[in-house]
Amino acid sequence: MPSYRVAKTAELDLLFDWLADELRQLRQSNPDHRVLLDCLDQEFKQAENKLALLQTILALNDPNLDKRADKIAHDLSRYLIPTANHYIAGLQRQGPRDRHVRKVLLNMCQRLRLDWIKDILVCLHRDLALLAEYRGNFSIPVFFGPPHLRAA
Repeated sequence: MPSYRVAKTAELDLLFDWLADELRQLRQSNPDHRVLLDCLDQEFKQAENKLALLQTILALNDPNLDKRADKIAHDLSRYLIPTANHYIAGLQRQGPRDRHVRKVLLNMCQRLRLDWIKDILVCLHRDLALLAEYRGNFSIPVFFGPPHLRAA
């Protein structure tokens, strides 16, 4: 099983390199999502620290730490999947209509005095869904609108 841990850590290391590049590019191309990207950057730094801890545990080669290494690897995978699938993919595919609906929703939130909502990610090319929170953060919801809404 140790070879699995080494391979998983190498995979996570590659994914973190990819994620760092994507966050850098998104920060340049999406200046209006500063709040969302700040949150993603902060979580990325925390996850990066966990990855460094995992690499240290593997370097120690202590069988007593195997369960700890497995838990950290699992937590990092649970961080990467929603971050890549919801936030990175949503920001990459955001078009003019998505941005327009975002402005409408943010304006509506201000009028309803929902000032705790700081940013909204709108994606109109996926099935209808609303992710009201992201790891306990209610201030940056994600709205996936139905594809036919773009035609309106």
